[in-house]
Amino acid sequence: MSARPHPPTSSAGLARPVPTAEVAPLVGELRSLGDLRLLRRLGSGGMSEVFLAYHAASGRTVAVKVLADHLAGDQSFVHRFAQEAYLSRKLSHRNLVRGLACGRDPATRREFLVLELVDGPTAQEKLERHGRFSVAEAVRITIDIARALEYLHQSDYVHRDIKPGNILLAPDGTAKLADLGVAKSLRDATVLTTLDQGIGTPYYMP
Repeated sequence: MSARPHPPTSSAGLARPVPTAEVAPLVGELRSLGDLRLLRRLGSGGMSEVFLAYHAASGRTVAVKVLADHLAGDQSFVHRFAQEAYLSRKLSHRNLVRGLACGRDPATRREFLVLELVDGPTAQEKLERHGRFSVAEAVRITIDIARALEYLHQSDYVHRDIKPGNILLAPDGTAKLADLGVAKSLRDATVLTTLDQGIGTPYYMP
């Protein structure tokens, strides 16, 4: 199944037309998923890779998160990826990265999630580049993420992996919380972890 995302309607850091210079294809790598043309890798982690992609039908650029190939057969990771796809589209808040569509590409058999493009660095990348935030910027980011968490809690969800690498900074200064893969519903009796298993990033765990 290929996905056909709807053009985003909000303004902060979202999809935009692709200049010709940005449309060079990836060489020797994954180049397309359904009707999405992958332009370049934006980042990667142990569970997934994120690409800048062009959606020809809408003439827009988006971010595409792709489940790592070596995890495609692990149902626990597939379940977490599916949960992130579901929650990112179900929950809507200006300080949460919004999901637009998801699917499984029949040609590559890769699971993918189409997300709004936040055209800026993560808080982690900015810290590594500049060493620290100004007090005003740190307060602004904290308030934005607190608003996202308040909305999640009001929706009966706990994020469980708050860290600078999961905070995206839009060009207008808005901070957006990403990665709902390990979020937990407070109403859900099922669990994603066992009693002897931690969840999140150890350095940032409360």
